[in-house]
Formats: sequence, C-alpha cells, structure tokens
Amino acid sequence: MVCLSIKQSNMNLTSQLSNQRKANGMSQEQLAHVIGVDRTTLQRWENNSKTPSLYNFCCWVESLGLQIEIKEKNKIKENNL
Repeated sequence: MVCLSIKQSNMNLTSQLSNQRKANGMSQEQLAHVIGVDRTTLQRWENNSKTPSLYNFCCWVESLGLQIEIKEKNKIKENNL
C-alpha cells in the first residue's frame, strides 16, 4: 500500500486523492460506485465544496489503494510538579 502524505507537498489532500484516482485510471463515476455515493458527491469532495464523513473519507482513501498514516507533530511533555 502507498502512504498518503501531505506534509511533503503544497497540494491539499483532496487534490492528491483526485490525482490518485486519475492515476488509477478511474472516473469519478467508477470510484463513487465503489465508495457507495453519487458521482456528484465525490465531485463535491474533490472540489472541496463538501466534506465527507470520516467513514466515507476512509472508504475513499482505501478504494484508491492508499492508507492513512497519522504522525504526532509534537510530543506532549509531562510536567513534574
């Protein structure tokens, strides 16, 4: 699986997902069918006019053969009082 990383790019997340869909040779209609949403819904997600639910976002990412990797930006230090 390919990891989705946005820290190394100026592209926003939805642009990266749209580009990956195209790289996979899928139309919006095909991907929307796999995810279980309308094509117009996927189009709105890709255009940032709507935000998918967390469940749909995970389905979107996984349908493209990607995985999400979340890294801590700053570790919380424990204060000794």
